[in-house]
Formats: sequence, structure tokens, C-alpha cells
Amino acid sequence: MNATRLPPLSYSNLTTFAACQKQYELRYLSALGWPLIPAGDAVASEEAEHLGNLFHLAVEQRANDQDVSLLLNESPKLHAWWLAFLRNRFDRPQGHVWHEARLGLPFGDERILVVMDRLQNIDGQWTVWDWKTGRQFQREALGKSWQTRLYRFALAQAGQIFNAGEPIPPAAITMAYWSAEHDRIERFPYDAEAYAADGQAILLAIGKLHVARTAGFPMTGLGTACDAKGRPCSFVPLCLGTTGANDLMAETWEPDGDPVREPDDDPFV
Repeated sequence: MNATRLPPLSYSNLTTFAACQKQYELRYLSALGWPLIPAGDAVASEEAEHLGNLFHLAVEQRANDQDVSLLLNESPKLHAWWLAFLRNRFDRPQGHVWHEARLGLPFGDERILVVMDRLQNIDGQWTVWDWKTGRQFQREALGKSWQTRLYRFALAQAGQIFNAGEPIPPAAITMAYWSAEHDRIERFPYDAEAYAADGQAILLAIGKLHVARTAGFPMTGLGTACDAKGRPCSFVPLCLGTTGANDLMAETWEPDGDPVREPDDDPFV
């Protein structure tokens, strides 16, 4: 286990590690994916993820001046999301814009990789946009999330590649989420104090990852991450060595709807 190479730090795997180290090991080191979703809910989950992926594809195609009408015909929900997107004039962004902007950087003994749905610079004010298609959209949770912390930190730490070699000050950075389902924006400005705190938090997470890589990844006790937000972890049967836990999972599992768009290991910008 000592020789196990950790994947680049992403908001998804850091969130998983904080919730349950065993789940992190199974998903990101053993590459088991996300198995054993109850059959009755699998269709709803796959449909929600499919629509989320189609929406992100439509945004990307529109940015490249491609026709998106065929994509929008997939679902009335997708069409409604798109109309809300147009009402906000997101299809006509001002300033300098990068779509699906990848930013990788070394930090501590590991690497960070973020993929931003949209990066926008208007007169030196930088906004990292993220499109959310799931039903969950709480400001407090978003503000504390690893996505908000990691994306803003990465841009302040290594965003000079987007800025003609000049560093981007933390105070010039904002993380903004738009919910397609709720047609609402939540913005989270950055500052030097939060930047320093995030750097320390990331180093602390790296230290915990190194300890777990050597000592083993413990399973979180039942009743906590195994049943977070009423959505039992689909790895429970593997951890317990039984398929009986699927009965519990089938009763309360509910798909969130946001696609998991994990960045791969390469390339690093």
C-alpha cells in the first residue's frame, strides 16, 4: 500500500475522503466505480446524470458556435434549463472567457487538478463559473465545499497561465454557481485570508492521505457517511461482506442529479 500513487487532488475525491476514507480507497485507488446502486433507482440516477452531461455539452457546443437544437430535444427538462441559461445571457458572456478550463499544479507532495466549467475575466475580476443541474443547491454547503475552496485556491496559486504570466490576487477571484433547476446564482468572493486558510487545509488533507496510504483506509462507522443525506453509500455491501445492505439502500437512496465529471490525471497545465 505504501507504493500506491494517489490521484490528483480534486474536489470530488477530497470530499469523498473527508466523508469516508474506505470509500475513497474503493473509488479512486481500487477503481471500483460506483457499484451496487439499487436497481429501482438506477434508471433515475442514470437519467439525471445523462441530462446533466447533455447540458454541459450544450454549453460547450454553443461556445463553439455549434447548433444545440438536437441535444435540447432530448428532454423538456433539458429544454427548460437551456431557456433559463439564455435568460441569464450566459450564452453571451462579456470579457475574456475560457470554457472547460483545466488547471493543474503541484502542491505539497501531491498535485491538484481542477476543471472549470467557465473561467471569465472582466477588467481584472475573475469568476469561476460552475453549472449545477442537481436538485441540491444550498448556499452554506456550497461555501464550505471542497469545490469552492479548491477552485479558488488553484486560480490564485497558479492562474497566471490565464493572465499573461501575472498572478491573480485572491481578492480578484469569485466562485459562482448557477443552478439550472432553481435558476439561481450563488457567489463566493475570495480574499487573502481565505487563500491562506485553504492552503493549510489542503496540506492537512494531504497529510491525512499519506497516513492512510501507509496505515490503511478505515471504514467510517455505519450511521454517518454510510447513510449521508439519506443516501446510503453503495459500497456498504462490499464493506460488510453482504448483499443484505441493499435492502436498506433501496428504501432511501435518491439520486442527486449532478453529473460527476472527474478530471483525469493528465494533462497538467
